[in-house]
Amino acid sequence: MRTIRFYNALITPFKKNKKIDFKKFKLIIKDLDKTHDGFIIAGSTGEGLSLSLCEKKRLIRHARKVTSKKIYLAITNPNTYQVISEVRKCEFLNIDGFLVTTPMYYQAPQEGIYYHFAKIAQNTHHDIILYNVPTRTISNIDIKTIIRLSKIKNIIGIKECMGLNKILEIKKSTNMLVFSGNDKEYISIKHFDGLISVFSCFFINEFKKGPSSFLDQKIEHLQKYNNPMVVKELLAKKYGKMYFRLPLINLHENVINELYNELN
Repeated sequence: MRTIRFYNALITPFKKNKKIDFKKFKLIIKDLDKTHDGFIIAGSTGEGLSLSLCEKKRLIRHARKVTSKKIYLAITNPNTYQVISEVRKCEFLNIDGFLVTTPMYYQAPQEGIYYHFAKIAQNTHHDIILYNVPTRTISNIDIKTIIRLSKIKNIIGIKECMGLNKILEIKKSTNMLVFSGNDKEYISIKHFDGLISVFSCFFINEFKKGPSSFLDQKIEHLQKYNNPMVVKELLAKKYGKMYFRLPLINLHENVINELYNELN
């Protein structure tokens, strides 16, 4: 029987002075640790593009103090050699691997995308999970390229955001771990390997129980708002006020209250 994995895409809590609140960061992980199989640090939910490499390293070290579950560092950068540099500088940290986004902005050809990931994989002994999210990168990894990449030993999986049909095609054509990046696809999770989730910090028990029209409606409503803004503002109801780094800003209090009422 296939093991279904649930990884949470962690937020990065900031104080009013825009410095990271490591105390809240560790508290959130502690609360999620028993129900999750792993964590993603510095992804889009974690405002990774606003973090320095030093801050990412500190987040990893603090996370490892409170969890023994899998930790993947997300890296989003269209410059292949800058990704390699970041990977090499994080090699010594106690992490399980890297979640690497398709190169954004350039709209690279498939052959370029293949060599981007292949070159990164050659420069680390850690595992690599590909992250295909065309709505954010304007770049899509097609199935032929995914099949080629799946033959590289330490490219072990993919977080795929192009829908269930693409997920099933990857699962059929490769031996990779296939994760959905869309929380609504939890209803079909028996057909792939897991969920790298934004909303699992609220709905992990419901995700594990299976399909629910009530839960579907909640997720659909929350997805109307910008991630990570919606997640951080809702978590702030439990952990205390948290802030963003520009260009992201805090939501209006009326919107937060509406979201909170919907969540509950």
